[in-house]
Amino acid sequence: MDRLRNNGGQALVEFALVSVVLMVFVVGVAEFARAWYYDNALENAVRAGVRYATELPNDASFQSNVATYVQNQMTSAVPVGGAYGVTLNTPTITINSTTPPPTVTVIESCVFSDPVLEAFSYIVSVFFSKTIPASLTLSRSGTMYYSGT
Repeated sequence: MDRLRNNGGQALVEFALVSVVLMVFVVGVAEFARAWYYDNALENAVRAGVRYATELPNDASFQSNVATYVQNQMTSAVPVGGAYGVTLNTPTITINSTTPPPTVTVIESCVFSDPVLEAFSYIVSVFFSKTIPASLTLSRSGTMYYSGT
């Protein structure tokens, strides 16, 4: 009669089912935090890049110098590359001289994708019949007055 009242196996099965969902949730939160970290690093790189661009003269190498500086700022702050699931795009640098004080604008974006994020997207679509993107495009821009010559 004691065998009929033993619920140890049932608890193990319930734990196995719940632990999978819990682990996916924990890993999803960790990936969201990592994406937020990359977004903050991107914002800091753009801010430093636009500050750097305000002092440079507008010559033939202006675009490439600012783009290299922004990308170096980003790669020195966080790991970037295919192994980390982050692809850094080429920044867009524009000088607007039509306004009375000329301004310089730097726009940078990166694509954040990760196998864990793709698995999380798949599991959410299975359990909740909703789709979430398997990659995120993070974009930041900065504008300052242009004082270069």
